Amino acid sequence: MKKFNKWCCLMFYSFTCTWLFPQNIYLPHELFNHPNIQITYYDFKQLITQIPNIKIVDYPNVADFVIKIQLIEPSNQKKFSNIFITPVPQQNYAWDFTQHKTWTLTAYSYEGITYGLYGLLQEKLGFYFYHPRHTKIPDRLKIENLQGIWEVHPYFEKRGFHLHTMHPIELTDVLHDPEAYGGFQEVKEYLDWLVRNGQNYFDFCLLRTVNLKKWLPYYQKIVNYGHSRGILMGLDVSLHMIQQKSFQLYQSSWKSTNGKKKEIEKTLNLLKTLNLDYLNVEHESAEFLGSNQAEREELRLFILEWLQKNAPNTYLIGRQHVIKDEKEVLQKKRKVYEWTDNTKALDAKRGLLVHTVMFYDLTEEHAPVYENPNQRHMFELMLKEKNSREVWYYPESAYWITFDNSIPMLLLPYLSARLKDIDTCIAHQIVGHVTFSSGWEWGYWLIDWSIARWSWNYHDKGRTPTMYYEQWIGDTLKARIFREYLKIQNYFLKEKNLIQWLTAMTISDELFFFKRQFHPRPPYSYKFLHNRAWLWVIDSLLQITVPLLNAYAETIDSLYEENTILNEIDLGVQITAYRAWHKAELLNYILNYRKQKIIKTAKNIKILKHYLQDANSLRQKALELVKLQEKNYRYDYKRLATKRWDYTAYHFGYLYTVSNLHFWLREENQSKKNWYSPFYKNIWNIFRIVGLW
Repeated sequence: MKKFNKWCCLMFYSFTCTWLFPQNIYLPHELFNHPNIQITYYDFKQLITQIPNIKIVDYPNVADFVIKIQLIEPSNQKKFSNIFITPVPQQNYAWDFTQHKTWTLTAYSYEGITYGLYGLLQEKLGFYFYHPRHTKIPDRLKIENLQGIWEVHPYFEKRGFHLHTMHPIELTDVLHDPEAYGGFQEVKEYLDWLVRNGQNYFDFCLLRTVNLKKWLPYYQKIVNYGHSRGILMGLDVSLHMIQQKSFQLYQSSWKSTNGKKKEIEKTLNLLKTLNLDYLNVEHESAEFLGSNQAEREELRLFILEWLQKNAPNTYLIGRQHVIKDEKEVLQKKRKVYEWTDNTKALDAKRGLLVHTVMFYDLTEEHAPVYENPNQRHMFELMLKEKNSREVWYYPESAYWITFDNSIPMLLLPYLSARLKDIDTCIAHQIVGHVTFSSGWEWGYWLIDWSIARWSWNYHDKGRTPTMYYEQWIGDTLKARIFREYLKIQNYFLKEKNLIQWLTAMTISDELFFFKRQFHPRPPYSYKFLHNRAWLWVIDSLLQITVPLLNAYAETIDSLYEENTILNEIDLGVQITAYRAWHKAELLNYILNYRKQKIIKTAKNIKILKHYLQDANSLRQKALELVKLQEKNYRYDYKRLATKRWDYTAYHFGYLYTVSNLHFWLREENQSKKNWYSPFYKNIWNIFRIVGLW
């Protein structure tokens, strides 16, 4: 017993010495003449000294742990092929933890030093840079993770994010106006988040509602800060996109091609002052709207040539839409551009962003989006183009209009789809990966954060879609439940395609003369089911679809009940269960109403009303979850969830329809009144969105 007590005392003493006594860390000063290292040093110091009893000291002889940094000019600097239009510094790094209480970082560029220091914090010492406004600080220094030699390299030369500010998301206003909300400070904290997570590219959609005179010097300040942090800075504009207030390089569509070139040149001269690395130009007029291909190619080549002569450090890139040419309306493609060897060589200097949408991956068989059975044609395009020009993969991490975070639903299959695509891109040596981001609330920050970390090779054993949530939550039970959440959603929402019933209908779904499919939608319209459906259709939906919706909701709910402590991820997943229950009750009402009409029996009004009452009750319960989640919003509620003027075509925050579950209530009233007009309870100003106002 005495030996045991002595052993316990020694263990307690060791633990106390290791974790409770003050510990000093020395970080060298000799590289401080570089702005990125200066910023990184002060950020590193501020972060690590938030751990109790840890401080940064100025002299190595008083330090418990010494960090050494070696900046080496690589003798075998990577040679880039001509198709890579923007070489970047060598970004890999290595940590040597084999010396007693000495941690040595070796890097080949200032960027490599920065990534190495943040990599040490996040991948080894327990810091989690999961949200631009929030960092999870460990309660102790996890030095037990520092063993051997740790070599790290990025999977992609270019890694970053596009903020899709055509939507009224968190930073839309502050990217257009220095006086909006937190202004530059909010943009700065996002750029810092990118660097902390090893990203080196940023752009956003500029809108034509911007005050250019005020905005140009403001964005110049943002670009300068991004460059000081080693970020390639871009800007998303359009040739003449009419929808959603996109900034146009030319505004007068009636002008001749030469007239358009003069207007483009005038605009480029204004943007030239920004010293951009990339100009991301949208070449189509609108989604599903064709353009004059010959003129489009001529104008693109004109921009390429102008940039080469006047802004040689700014490179042209552009997105390839998921929509196939043959699916476009009002096509103007009779005249084909006549290519020459010179114009082909010039066009090869244009970068290509291969875009995919929603929670579907590049190669899966079933992805019913934008009038396509799947997105494999984008995969084939990527493979075709990657050897002739610089190609980046450009997937979505959220979808705003009626698919997920505006319903709201937290769709975890984004995690498995994005990881699978990253592995596909690595296997085919794709040079860049830029994520198309549409908002971070309702748990979507987890998607962006996971993508950013997956873009680096940290030598993780068995990378999984749920790995970073499991690290973040640090709870075995909740980690297991989260894995089950993902498994259940992949099965019910994707394999069984229940997502087609959970999405809300938009005007484009309900207009009889358009009806282009943006997101998955049911094989029958609700108007058809309510008034014209055949008995076999009704019975099949009542016997298969409605039970599936209920089974999904019950399975999710049973896991939700297991949780001892709930967080925003649980609320985001649980509300998908309420969404499924809600849809099941509305389908019960619509289908039984139609069935009673077909078989000509007396309508059981009481039962029909009961379905609507249950739907209403479920919506009220879901609203309680909304109010709980709104307490977690990291930006001002009025900005995110109310009607207000903004720079977009919408004039309300992207979570406005969440605050009152607008789409749920609209569907209840449509079912009750049998009124399926696209303009019923409409919140969209169509004229603003399509560019007529």
